[in-house]
Amino acid sequence: MHGFIFDMDGVIIDSEPLHFQVESQLCQQFGIKLSEGELESYVGTRAEDMWLQLKENHQAQFDVIEVLEAADEAKMMALNDDGHEPIPGIRELLHSLKEKGYQVGLASSSPRQFIELSLMRFKFNLILI
Repeated sequence: MHGFIFDMDGVIIDSEPLHFQVESQLCQQFGIKLSEGELESYVGTRAEDMWLQLKENHQAQFDVIEVLEAADEAKMMALNDDGHEPIPGIRELLHSLKEKGYQVGLASSSPRQFIELSLMRFKFNLILI
């Protein structure tokens, strides 16, 4: 059996703008003044590690777990907005692979709830790995 495993963020959906928007708002809420490109430097970093580093670097006072929960909730709400779409051409690619008999899976470091909502919202039938 042959198959393909895709990442979600930036491959299946362009979620980076959504992540940046929510994280920027939370930083403002907690008094963190971000430097130019600071959030971008955390792309690919686990969310918990990013918030721990931001807290330390900016000597901010917040509970990382509470911020993670708030961020996850805000991202789920933002994903339901109509402005978010899959990466152009990904539907066709996934359909073509499945038609050819390939197994198609998804691996992501995003929270499982966000992944499941994304798959449901965009009607993707992928195996979560």
